Amino acid sequence: MDVILALVGLGVLIWALTSLFSPPKKHKDFSLHDRDDATSRALGGGGVPDLSKLEPEEREQKREKY
Repeated sequence: MDVILALVGLGVLIWALTSLFSPPKKHKDFSLHDRDDATSRALGGGGVPDLSKLEPEEREQKREKY
């Protein structure tokens, strides 16, 4: 009985050490656009408009404002 308990304890110890020294994998790398959009929304804004989805006339108007 003591041998089984010692083996289980050793297994838990090995598992704990391997999980402690192996960092978790990243789920997603966020782009600069994602970060800017999240920052703008966190500060109460509606986010940065995506210029590629605007019509050509709107695109020119947006550039003149900035």
